[in-house]
Amino acid sequence: LVGNVIGGINATLLGTSEALATVSVFDGTTLIGSAKASETGQWALTLTATLPSGARSLSAVAKDAAGNTSVASTAISVTVDPFPPDAPTVTLTGFQANARPAIPGRAEPLTSVKVFDGAVLLGTTSVSAAGTWTLTPSSALSEGSHLLSAVAVDAAGNVSAFSPLSPILVDTVAPAAPVLVDGLYADAKPTLKGTAE
Repeated sequence: LVGNVIGGINATLLGTSEALATVSVFDGTTLIGSAKASETGQWALTLTATLPSGARSLSAVAKDAAGNTSVASTAISVTVDPFPPDAPTVTLTGFQANARPAIPGRAEPLTSVKVFDGAVLLGTTSVSAAGTWTLTPSSALSEGSHLLSAVAVDAAGNVSAFSPLSPILVDTVAPAAPVLVDGLYADAKPTLKGTAE
């Protein structure tokens, strides 16, 4: 039985046992589910009920096809965290002259953040202990407007709500040279005219 941080309902517990044995997993003395090991001894149990939040002590026993039951495994401590992190923030806005801008933001410390351009995933990055993160897209963003957003995912797999949308405009093309209008000026401080982007 492998220790971890899990999200409660629908969390998956992993372990090894004798091949093809039936493994029963207990939270203290309460049976929380059973799974059958594969021919290589690997098993996985997806929980169908929510465990109480906090530290739990889990153990497992295996029963073979002949009905022989093992002694209980060494108990492991599993932290149940059913609560999603707060929504992150994206702090990049406005005009961007770089098509691969560094996108900064804040989120719950030590979570991971997935950053989106509309519905397109730009990438995933880790959040520091101070709650800051930065992601530089692996591919260039197209010219024009983009709406950036992000979600945070904690160690238990809980996913936050989306951040507020952060609008940016990618403009990497330099403007054409401006044009001055020719003319004769009688004033020593003339008003110069011209055109530009």
